[in-house]
Amino acid sequence: MRKIALLSLSLLASCGGGNSYHASYFFQSHQKPLVYLLPMEDQTDSPLAEEASNAFTQAIIQRLEQKKQLEIISSKKQKGQFLVTMQLVKHSPSQQNPSELITSIHLKILDRRFDTPRVILQEVISQSTFLDEPLHREQTLSWDDASFRVSPLGLTYAKISREIAMRIKDYIGLATKG
Repeated sequence: MRKIALLSLSLLASCGGGNSYHASYFFQSHQKPLVYLLPMEDQTDSPLAEEASNAFTQAIIQRLEQKKQLEIISSKKQKGQFLVTMQLVKHSPSQQNPSELITSIHLKILDRRFDTPRVILQEVISQSTFLDEPLHREQTLSWDDASFRVSPLGLTYAKISREIAMRIKDYIGLATKG
């Protein structure tokens, strides 16, 4: 009975379409997955949202590159096996407390190794943070600025970017394990 079950499983595994060969070849080649990460889009009406979306993009790319498990590409000419899109959908103070910043980011990961791209993750990640003082228009939101990275707002960005980078790495890792 056990031999029949094993034979059945091996037959089912070999019945996959032409796409399964490409995916299994990718897994067996031990290459890093090629990930095209689009810059975060600003979908808010916040005056600081464009700066915020740039800071988040830089922080996420930096975290992914530190892990060295994915090959991040930035050129549209090079076709990545995975496409990551992000949209900043909320970056504003709470209506009840102006010192509370509410941030929401829509994350979507597409597996493009097949003829038809497949969504492997689509999620909105939200975070609420209390700041020492409310956001103001002149505030610097640059990931390149060391003082920003250690500020309460910068630490909040670091926490969210770490969570997003972890999700990207984990979901692409799961997808490439077959």
